[in-house]
Amino acid sequence: ITYNEIQQNGINPQMLQAKLNITANAENYYFSDNFITNYNLSNTVSDVFTNGIGANQALSQKKLDISNELSYRKKLKSDNTFNFYSILSRTTQPEVLNITPGLNEAILNNGNPYAGLNQYIKLPTWYTNNYTAFAFVRNKFTQTYRVGFNVQHQDLGSELYRVQNNQSTELVSPQMTNSLEWLKTKLYTDASYEYNFGKFKATLGLPISYNYISYEDHTKGFEQSLNRLFVNPSLSLKYQTGVENYVTANYGYNNDLGGIDDVYRGTILKNYRSLFANDAPITERKSQSVGAGFNFRKAMQMFFLNFNASYSTSTVNTISSYNLTNNIQQRVVILLANDVKSLAFGANASKYLFNLRSTVNAGFSYSQNTFEQLQNNVLLPFTSETFAYKAGIESKINNFINWSYNATYTLSNNKTSTANAISNNNQQLRQQSSLTATAFKSVFMTLSAEHIFTHQTTQPDLSYLFADFNVRYKLQKLKTDLEFGITNLANIKKFEANYLSANSFSSGTYYIPGRVAMMKATFNF
Repeated sequence: ITYNEIQQNGINPQMLQAKLNITANAENYYFSDNFITNYNLSNTVSDVFTNGIGANQALSQKKLDISNELSYRKKLKSDNTFNFYSILSRTTQPEVLNITPGLNEAILNNGNPYAGLNQYIKLPTWYTNNYTAFAFVRNKFTQTYRVGFNVQHQDLGSELYRVQNNQSTELVSPQMTNSLEWLKTKLYTDASYEYNFGKFKATLGLPISYNYISYEDHTKGFEQSLNRLFVNPSLSLKYQTGVENYVTANYGYNNDLGGIDDVYRGTILKNYRSLFANDAPITERKSQSVGAGFNFRKAMQMFFLNFNASYSTSTVNTISSYNLTNNIQQRVVILLANDVKSLAFGANASKYLFNLRSTVNAGFSYSQNTFEQLQNNVLLPFTSETFAYKAGIESKINNFINWSYNATYTLSNNKTSTANAISNNNQQLRQQSSLTATAFKSVFMTLSAEHIFTHQTTQPDLSYLFADFNVRYKLQKLKTDLEFGITNLANIKKFEANYLSANSFSSGTYYIPGRVAMMKATFNF
């Protein structure tokens, strides 16, 4: 299944922020209150051609966010501490999506040509989180207790209309509307214990929470609720094997619940070729993780070395089922338990070379993820692997010139265990270097470059060299910086990038500005 897509986008973002802060920082207490209002207005117009079919997509988004965050911390006479925290926010984010002409008429207009689509969505949200915490210190033993609650209330409303060729407007279907009310509350207590004894340090966390969720959409004829009691313990250990060296180990168990995006039943048009809906209860995820590390340091010799490894596994009760064709993709979240497993390993080292006045570093990392995808009613088990190698140097050539160079080589593999499956791999070498110089204590110059080489099995190799130059002159008496810069010295005007994920491969071509020069003055007063 292939999407050959050309987009020409015009994006006009605007943002306005008003902020009021009150702070008091005294010897025995700290108080801070932040009141923030953000208004974001974004209009995006896209001319799109997919597999030879042209369309225009216009998206208007208006987001208003008002919040107040308060924090108060006080030191008691017993040297224990008391902390109170509260945040309250209100968010509205209506958006309108217009698509012309009408696409996918077989699904959206009974097989008849039509003029376009109009979708209206609103999601007003109230949210608050409040807690009180106490910390008690007794010699080598520290106890911290926290009690609090949070509440989230949302109303999701959506309607998808089709415009016929005679300009009459009607709902596409009652199944493509939403009027969902969502309420999520959480009462929680968190006990944390830290013990320090010589070379040994242990931290135990015991968060306990009661979670209640209710949601209803009378237009779809359902009303459901859920309550869960979660205990999410964590344990971390640290042992000092030497004056500068130590080993660490950690374990954690966690429960998560999904949000309103998991439960709306009416279909929502994400863009001109993507329809999303749900047919499952709230997503529940149970995960466990374990990790270990070793840190070796020789500060006098400026040598540092560390190793780390981690493994995690999680079980999810829902999965996204994708139905893909050459014109459209439809996603429905359904009830189907599946597992996700992740393994990671890494090693890094650095050494300062006194004779060369340089620091060299090298590192290696490996990660593996196994998961499942449900596509066109076929459950596909995937294994994704990534190998990364890196090396670099930072050098002080003389008193006024510094040079740095870093290289990273990444190899990505994606494969499935099914018969006749395609195994994809992607290789990329990224090199970055910069040269900085200071002259007359007031002139600063930087020359930087980045080279990217990408190889993918079924695609031509890609190679790009980007370079920038910048010079800044500081006028001390006038508290002014004069700056002149040139970006994209090589005058590259077309950039291609590959992206590999599971059994999906994307190759994008982007037309970018060529060489650009800019002058800037910055005043401080």
